[in-house]
Amino acid sequence: MSQRILNVIKQYLYRAIWKVEKKLKSKFSIENSRPKVDIMQENEFSTEFQEFVKKLKHNQQVLGGPFFGLKYPRIKSFGSSIYPKLIGTYEAELAESIKFFSSSDYDKIFVIGCAEGYYCNGLGLISKDSSIYCFDINYDAIKACREMSKINNLSNKVKSFNEEFTVEKFKIKKEEKILIMCDIEGDEELLFSPENIENFETADLIIECHDYRSVGLTEKLKLLFSKTHNVENIRSVDDLYRPTYLEHGNYAPKDLSYNEQYRLMKEYRKAQMSWLIFTKK
Repeated sequence: MSQRILNVIKQYLYRAIWKVEKKLKSKFSIENSRPKVDIMQENEFSTEFQEFVKKLKHNQQVLGGPFFGLKYPRIKSFGSSIYPKLIGTYEAELAESIKFFSSSDYDKIFVIGCAEGYYCNGLGLISKDSSIYCFDINYDAIKACREMSKINNLSNKVKSFNEEFTVEKFKIKKEEKILIMCDIEGDEELLFSPENIENFETADLIIECHDYRSVGLTEKLKLLFSKTHNVENIRSVDDLYRPTYLEHGNYAPKDLSYNEQYRLMKEYRKAQMSWLIFTKK
């Protein structure tokens, strides 16, 4: 066989191999791409995944994390995904801070932007004698929050308000031990301003900063509180890597695939989040 014929055969073989390789790569990319996993229906995942989700929906309570045992009146959350809350991985980056603050015997805890009540009722469940006050401008969210308080026997401890939090109406007394949790989608820049910062100088705070709405907001608030508070800056872990970040927590069955764990833990954030943990000096 001449060298010319061998070269032609090689070219055809190389091209055939390249086409097969390209097709396999394309198939793998589509099947494991983020959009593909995000839009899959639950019945497209494994039987183990479907059974676990069925269990979550049936139990309607938090199975892990600092708020273990917290009951949900219905499978619905406001402004966030429900599965991370039910399995206990929601904002797991804050778990140690939550445990620390819940044992600090605050007189009052203000949860500003409480949604359906995950944090205010969760804190009501694990904090001893603190009175919890939570706020949200969404009426349906406050209604769900009150329902959650009721089924967890926390109605006398957790008070919900369908209005904005203002320092004029809900005064922070300097002689009281206060914790403030705030998640108000960027309006934290208005609430914590140079004009009213003195109202918060004796409180401890956890503020979720929405830098994607106001670039540099985290650094701005750090500077604002620098004279009166110590600060810790915690950044969120991207959804893509949460199964690895949380692999030792036993939040989901170990036989679930990485994609299935990702789907359960996904928090659907628009960007990496930043939390500022302020403790008074």
